[in-house]
Amino acid sequence: EADRIYTNGRFYCTDMKGAPKHYEAVAIKDGRFIYVGSNDEAASFRGDNTEVTELDGKMVIPGLSDAHLHPSMLANQIHSFDLYGLEAEEGKTRDDYLNYYLDKISGYVKANPDRELIRITGINAYLFIQDGGAYPTKEDLDRICSDRPVIVRSYCMHYGWFNSKALEIAGIDKETPDVRGGVIIRDKDGNPTGFFQETDAINLVIEGIPGGDYSVDEYKEAILSFQSNIAAPFGITMIFDALATPNAKEAYRQLVREEKLTLRVRSQE
Repeated sequence: EADRIYTNGRFYCTDMKGAPKHYEAVAIKDGRFIYVGSNDEAASFRGDNTEVTELDGKMVIPGLSDAHLHPSMLANQIHSFDLYGLEAEEGKTRDDYLNYYLDKISGYVKANPDRELIRITGINAYLFIQDGGAYPTKEDLDRICSDRPVIVRSYCMHYGWFNSKALEIAGIDKETPDVRGGVIIRDKDGNPTGFFQETDAINLVIEGIPGGDYSVDEYKEAILSFQSNIAAPFGITMIFDALATPNAKEAYRQLVREEKLTLRVRSQE
């Protein structure tokens, strides 16, 4: 006796050689397919407690697998001040964009005097260099916040912008060696400017600040949001979370133990 039967559908399958095949119905028990085939044969698995779903000819396909994405990074949008959405406009200069961002960040800093760590996300780094301009610097951020570390991430997550306090706490200075998987942008004297490119360089600062990474609970909230608002509606059942941090991996493990994770998840070692 099946727990559930789905009937009058078009179930996409393949044979052992990968050739596509379609079936009308499936029967499921204890989370496993016990029959795939015709409506008539599936009906033989129906019992008093079987739930039957009529699909009216709709297509059913296996769950989708996304081999490279960053669901745990959704924590940046949930737990940081969001500056996503600024695009290039004709007539606007590099300084126009910089002043826009600094004004927004300044307002957030003033509105949150008790936050020991300022997190910003979503800036468009291209806007600073599109006409031969330069990336912003730690001194730009220092003008609006010099007593607390400020972490600013780009919308693409490939760039990080930090104030002097953040670099000081993380121990980043002229003597900090370059890393293979990233760029520490420096001035003519070799001092870090406060703008970093790619994960390995950015993490020199993030990992050097106490609480620089999001907490396990913050990552759990992000993962559950991705799971319910993105993965489930689009049929994504298996993912590879590229560059998940140790806290993010622990968040996945806790969600498994709490039986809240409905995705199959892998990440980098």
